[in-house]
Amino acid sequence: TSTLDPAKIYDKIFGIVSKILPCSSMVISSFNRENNKISCLAAWLAGKKMDSSLFPDLSFDKTGKGIQSRAIITGRSRLIEDFERVSSKNKNNSYVYKSGKVKRTLGKKDLVNRSLLIVPMKFGNRVIGLLQVSSYIDKAYTDNDLKILEALSTQLSAATANARLYQQAQSEIEKKKKAQKTL
Repeated sequence: TSTLDPAKIYDKIFGIVSKILPCSSMVISSFNRENNKISCLAAWLAGKKMDSSLFPDLSFDKTGKGIQSRAIITGRSRLIEDFERVSSKNKNNSYVYKSGKVKRTLGKKDLVNRSLLIVPMKFGNRVIGLLQVSSYIDKAYTDNDLKILEALSTQLSAATANARLYQQAQSEIEKKKKAQKTL
């Protein structure tokens, strides 16, 4: 069934992804060009849906130093086979645990995602967010997996944009109704 509820759309995408790809975690984020922030819209860790408000907003790096910032700037998807090494170079890491705790560093016993697929969500030619899927397994993904996620991202981008437009229209209708009542 089709829906204009973003949360339901995100849950549906997670259900599809977790059935067809190794998926230790999945994050759907938005990119706001006005304030240069990358914000978590939905996240799952070890199959458990997380409260997206636990995830801190990330500052967009215009030089493309961060993994997410680079994907936004280039508009290109990326398969990262050694995520732990690549992410260790970043200074702006945040780790959210299933318990809801947020840490800036990992402990020695913490499980670390080893493989990552990161795909820009585009509306037209603009990157509006990112779809990220990761696995604790080394070299878990192939180029074909990346293509599958890109196809899902195209659908997710369109559904997300339509849902936002619908919500904006509903909000405008409510404002007009309130204004008419006061007249």
